[in-house]
Amino acid sequence: MKHPAYRHCQAFLQELYDDSVDSGDEFEHFGAYVITAPTRSGKSTAIADFMLKFSNDTCRTPFGDQLTIPVLHMRVRTASTLKQFVADLCLLLGIITSLKSTSRAELTFKVLNGLKAAQTKLVIIDEINIVHDSKGPYETAHIRNFIKELVDESGIPIVFVGTPESKSFFKSDGQTDGRVEEYLEVPPFMAPTNIDSPMFKTTKKYIEFLQEDCQLTLASNIDLLEFSQRVYLATGGRMGGIKKVFVDCAERTLKAGKTTVTLYDFASSFNNRKVAFKLPASGNPFKISDSDLPGLMKKYPKPLELRV
Repeated sequence: MKHPAYRHCQAFLQELYDDSVDSGDEFEHFGAYVITAPTRSGKSTAIADFMLKFSNDTCRTPFGDQLTIPVLHMRVRTASTLKQFVADLCLLLGIITSLKSTSRAELTFKVLNGLKAAQTKLVIIDEINIVHDSKGPYETAHIRNFIKELVDESGIPIVFVGTPESKSFFKSDGQTDGRVEEYLEVPPFMAPTNIDSPMFKTTKKYIEFLQEDCQLTLASNIDLLEFSQRVYLATGGRMGGIKKVFVDCAERTLKAGKTTVTLYDFASSFNNRKVAFKLPASGNPFKISDSDLPGLMKKYPKPLELRV
């Protein structure tokens, strides 16, 4: 079960790629695009699934073998400097370079030429929030200036992906923000209020996963709507968190040699430190009494940022 925004994100990337392909060799200014989503909302999974459609190849040219990369996907390193940021792009493009002997201008030139030689039609730079979160203003400004040049000179769509805080990296500078054509948000699921809620349907799909893939049955005394609400309180409606809740419980239950999964099993396998909301008592959503559950659902109708 995929969040509607997850499918929209993939369709959005596909449309950018198709438009870039349709432009052919003619230079076109596509601009930058920013996709943001809270931690564990599934944005990385959406991108990884999108990347499965593409594969790099090698073609022969009069100048030797040339690597072709339809879509270039890079994850920003922690504490990345401008030189490291650009050098990582060079590495993905198959360009051998040295940080010590290569100037920033030379690295930029290599990236732009490398993208053209590799016939790249779309660039996705993931975890751009790392630049915003970890670098000082001096290095951040240099990376921002490189991004402006990349957007202006590459002639292909450049997509940046990160947490909601990433927006300030672009919006804090008018020139950078002016190059962003669109901001796209991938929100978590909203609280499940009925059996038609996407959060409920997703929970039900994972229950089917327990049955079909793990041969585990959910205890018959568990109300499915109430159970989906407990999963929501545990994860804030984030796809990555939902998956972890079920996988952790399945592993623990199978190890114990059981075939039926109870609320106690979910409560035992759940890591309280990763709970999405500040809950009363034990802080474990699978230990909350049935009578307290409706009040908590009214208190937390919308997803909040994960507590760490």
